[in-house]
Amino acid sequence: MVEIGDRIRGALLGLAAGDRIGGPAAMALRLLEGVVARGRHDVAETRRRYLAWHRAEGFDQGPTSARVLELLAEGCAPDDAVARADAEAGGMTAGCNPMHRAGPLGAAFVVADAALAGAARDDAAITHAHALAGEAAAAAATLLRLVLRGADWADAAMHAAEGRDDAIARAMARWRDAPRDRGGFAPVVLHAAMHFVGTAPGFDAALSAALAFAGPSNYAPVTAGMLAGARFGARAIAAARVAPVHDRVELDRMADALVAMAVRDGATGA
Repeated sequence: MVEIGDRIRGALLGLAAGDRIGGPAAMALRLLEGVVARGRHDVAETRRRYLAWHRAEGFDQGPTSARVLELLAEGCAPDDAVARADAEAGGMTAGCNPMHRAGPLGAAFVVADAALAGAARDDAAITHAHALAGEAAAAAATLLRLVLRGADWADAAMHAAEGRDDAIARAMARWRDAPRDRGGFAPVVLHAAMHFVGTAPGFDAALSAALAFAGPSNYAPVTAGMLAGARFGARAIAAARVAPVHDRVELDRMADALVAMAVRDGATGA
């Protein structure tokens, strides 16, 4: 049986393995750094870290997040930046970037189970006005936490879908069905990632299938890698799977911090 510490490490390394460009993992690490520093998820602190990263090296953020952070850098007020980016996109801001970056909140056991979905939604709202972006992030974070605790995949998928928006719940319920849409719409990405992880015998099979399906798109493989890492553990991830665009030292440092919090807070007794 895979221990929770190995699952937590697997979630972060798996995200990095699926993220071939680097932006989603970088944003997830900024979010987690804030949680570790504050002992909770703080929206203002997370926004500050995202913005500092954007100013220093921001890349591969997705069009919505990139536009919001650009407006914030220009001095726009947070709510106005989100509303303006949404208006410019014609309301089509239900993308998967919040799910990519907020999914690992599930590995931060200092965020209580009852607060997890809300924290993921709050994080999504930093950049995305569309409610589905937040609902997908909440679903992914909840699913990740259940898997980290060793829940059976089908049971975890069912429970993580409870109480979700209909579009998210339907996407999650169909995880056994092969995906067809390669776009970045959050429910579509969540469905594809869940399919590849839920039907695979191991990490390599899950990520390879997600990468082959996605082609050049940096959508489904990020979430698939994260969930597969949580399901199969870090020991199942070959070092070569983590692309050179990622800072392995930083990934390991954050994984150590998350494991320490999980043990301290009695997440599993491990």
